[in-house]
Amino acid sequence: MLTGIDFRDIKLLTFRLQANRRVNLSFRLDSPEGPEIGRIALKPGKQDAWEDRITKLKPTNGIHSFYLVVEGIDAGEGAPIVLDWVKFGK
Repeated sequence: MLTGIDFRDIKLLTFRLQANRRVNLSFRLDSPEGPEIGRIALKPGKQDAWEDRITKLKPTNGIHSFYLVVEGIDAGEGAPIVLDWVKFGK
């Protein structure tokens, strides 16, 4: 969760991660069950390889908390994703 994000001009989300299993990432406002402003499906990548991904976000106004919710995790061991950083953009 990230708090106090002003979504007035934010249209893109860029993030770096390692996907270790097939998962869906849901981007939500104000709670893990809040309005969904974006979604992306991830497939496992190369072992220990970082990937930069970009996704569009639904237009949103105001200041909100931001939640990244991991859903639909395939069975397996270890963390389904390893997140390095996120960046909000116009």
